[in-house]
Amino acid sequence: MGDWACADDAGVQIALSTLLTPDLTREGMSRDMIRQVQQLRKEHDLAENDRIVIQWSAVQGAYDVATMVEEWRDSITSETRADRIEAAPPGQGKSVLIGEVNVELAISTL
Repeated sequence: MGDWACADDAGVQIALSTLLTPDLTREGMSRDMIRQVQQLRKEHDLAENDRIVIQWSAVQGAYDVATMVEEWRDSITSETRADRIEAAPPGQGKSVLIGEVNVELAISTL
């Protein structure tokens, strides 16, 4: 059935589309970014309320990351207590995976 997962039990049938749309992919990328930033906050031993700036760079897939950041900016900044997210030159941060894109991610306190 391709992009569908199906199951039935006691006469009830369920079919679920497993197709990843661009919108779902970007949402997943935003969750990856939030998780990675939270990990960086922990590694930097920041207090819960410390405000930060997020910097990112990507060579391949930069357009996808930039699109996701613009679409999910409010959610990312709220969840990570960041005042802003900005693109930065390569070589500035930790290499992490955001979706399927290798991204260098860094944070700094205000």
